[in-house]
Amino acid sequence: MGVLGETLLLAGLLLLAGAAQTHFLPEMLLAPASDTAALAYGLLFLGCGVKAGGPLLHMWLPLGPPGGAHAGQRGSV
Repeated sequence: MGVLGETLLLAGLLLLAGAAQTHFLPEMLLAPASDTAALAYGLLFLGCGVKAGGPLLHMWLPLGPPGGAHAGQRGSV
């Protein structure tokens, strides 16, 4: 799933660059809105969500070890 997130990010950036006709990020953000730009922003949002393990996109994250420390617990010294 990590590769899927990277693919979505790359596709979103390439679509955004194509819609704005530039590779300079500030100019991409100032480009007029279009359907292609909306799709690109959607792909960027999904790609970041998969990479960050966002809600409904985090099923690929591994489970913690059984008996592992929980939040608020200290490990044995």
